[in-house]
Amino acid sequence: MCVANRNGQSLIDTTYINRRQRRDRGIDQTAILKQVVEALKIELKDKDKDNNPRTLCPLTIKRGKLKFLIGLPRSGKSTYATHWMRTPSRVDEHGIAYPRVVVAGDDIRLAVTGIRYNRRAEPTVFLVKDYMTETLLSRGHDVLLDETNTSVESIKRILRFDINANYRLIDTPLSVCLQRAVDTGQDDLEEPIKKMWYNLQQLLSYGIDRTINKLKKEIMEERGK
Repeated sequence: MCVANRNGQSLIDTTYINRRQRRDRGIDQTAILKQVVEALKIELKDKDKDNNPRTLCPLTIKRGKLKFLIGLPRSGKSTYATHWMRTPSRVDEHGIAYPRVVVAGDDIRLAVTGIRYNRRAEPTVFLVKDYMTETLLSRGHDVLLDETNTSVESIKRILRFDINANYRLIDTPLSVCLQRAVDTGQDDLEEPIKKMWYNLQQLLSYGIDRTINKLKKEIMEERGK
């Protein structure tokens, strides 16, 4: 995993950590988190004629917008995310462009553990994802969360983070997702896909918008206590 600035200069690089070290959790995950957070906190600065640092624009950056996906594994979420990310960037009144950014849980899992899924590492994955998302939003970037989010609990977690987050449903048939898993040598995804499909049907039956409105009300009541 490598994080680079707009000039392509590497800011952090965790590729030196081999897969066995990550799998054995022989690394300082907190240190990696700090590197990611610091790497993303890039100040927009330049130097004046006297070689003194100066700010390129007032530090009144408009917070970015959060969007999340809902869909089964192998449904085409990452394909959608790639196209979304390539859409022209938002430009503020100072002419500064803020590229869209995709935060994918699977990418973080691979960076932290070296494998696709490790239940014990999920708290760290969530922590890294939350820090990355908050940092990017606060710096003005629009962010898309590339995860399945087929359960009410996962959606509520996102709304607690940003109650105004919007969603995009990727409603690919179950049979297509299962076949894609087989075609890509991921037969072990069959049971998780079926489980998430059941959760998604429950969500669709009740209504996604209805569910989100209910969750928003619950969150507001919780915050009011």
